[in-house]
Amino acid sequence: MFDVLYRKTHEYSDAYEKLLEFLVADHLPVMIPQFEGKLEWLLSDEDIWGKLVGIYKQHFDAIHADRYDYLGDMYVDMQGRFSQSIKGQFLTPQNVTEMMAKMVMGDGNKPLNVLDPCVGTGRMLISASNYAPKGSVFYGIDIDNRAIRTAFTNACIHKVSMRLLCANSLTQATDPRSEAGRHNWQYANHWQSHYGELKSIVDEFNELKAQKVVPKKMGLKEYKHRKAEQMSLFDYSN
Repeated sequence: MFDVLYRKTHEYSDAYEKLLEFLVADHLPVMIPQFEGKLEWLLSDEDIWGKLVGIYKQHFDAIHADRYDYLGDMYVDMQGRFSQSIKGQFLTPQNVTEMMAKMVMGDGNKPLNVLDPCVGTGRMLISASNYAPKGSVFYGIDIDNRAIRTAFTNACIHKVSMRLLCANSLTQATDPRSEAGRHNWQYANHWQSHYGELKSIVDEFNELKAQKVVPKKMGLKEYKHRKAEQMSLFDYSN
């Protein structure tokens, strides 16, 4: 499928974006209005439509047979070829994410709120969904919007309900107990990034301190440090 799109676009980045759009449109058509061009590149070209649908039908069962992050492997392989340089994306091997999820999730029955603050292509949350109690909610944050789009596509393919946000988890508000955090999470699962409209961790800290959720004597520096330590798994249900 990627080869078909690359032969049409002659650009790796554009071909990859169109592949994600095609897969998401098949699984969640309600997202199409959020795509730039609203999928006109596909709807106006019967030849490429036929080729993509044919290949997709041929490999549909294999794509859905397991919860493997094939898109993540492609994403890493393609990084050096994208027109816009991407740095710092090193995905955890999926056998490791499976082991970590099995160890962390435990055997409890209480639904969890699970967060990956550097979600990448979503493979940690996919693994967590295999072991988390029924009713658990999965959150992912990443500063790279292409990675967020890949994670969202994976969530659609593997039928995992995720809330995915393009943000910097160290500088922007993500705690849903604060107004700033709730403001930011309203932009989750948007195809386009709203990075510039997000509220900062300073806003979050001030609000939680006013609500006495944060201890009175705790300063912003200590709050940032503790938040960074605790962000791999959180549960705000209590």
